[in-house]
This record gives sequence, structure tokens and C-alpha cells, in this order.
Amino acid sequence: MNAQAQDAGLFPSLTPESEEVASADPSFATACLSEASRMAAAANWELGQPVLTRSERWGTICRLDFTIRGREPGPLVNRIVCWRNADDGLEAMFAIGQTIPELKPPK
Repeated sequence: MNAQAQDAGLFPSLTPESEEVASADPSFATACLSEASRMAAAANWELGQPVLTRSERWGTICRLDFTIRGREPGPLVNRIVCWRNADDGLEAMFAIGQTIPELKPPK
């Protein structure tokens, strides 16, 4: 992902902006976590807790931060963002080394 694509609105933002906390959506969360877990196993990532939000434009969005095993955590954040496309297919975006706040799971 590059900044131009993000600015063009082709993907949900990396941070939940003007979104509300979403109610549980087990099938969506399971699909997103399955994709994230597959990538995490291949890339040696440790996944954080997912945060589900709802956007008027994108529908339900699942975001989760991850760390890369064997590397000291630094000030930059790694994040996975999942959402459904217009055909109800799962889309996922992986962003590494971003200057964004860490996710805080809702209480």
C-alpha cells in the first residue's frame, strides 16, 4: 500500500476514523483472523487483539496490530486491516512500520 492509494480512498484507513465500535460478527471476525493467522505463521508475526468497527462506506472493518518475532518493538506500528468488498469477498491490507497509534480494544 502506498500513501497515494490510501489518500484516494481505495482502502479503509489504518486508524478507525469516524467509525463506531461494531457488534460481534463471528463469521467475519473468523474469516479475517484466519487470513491474518495464515500470514502470521508464514511471516513469523505475533498477532494482537482484533478491533471491529463499522464504517458507513466500508461496512465492518477488522483491524489488528502485530509484532515481528525476534525484533524489538519500536515506535512504529504494524497493522492488518480486513473488510469485505462489493462482492462480499474478504480483502486484507498489511501495513508495516506505520506512524499511527496502537489499537486499543474496546472495554
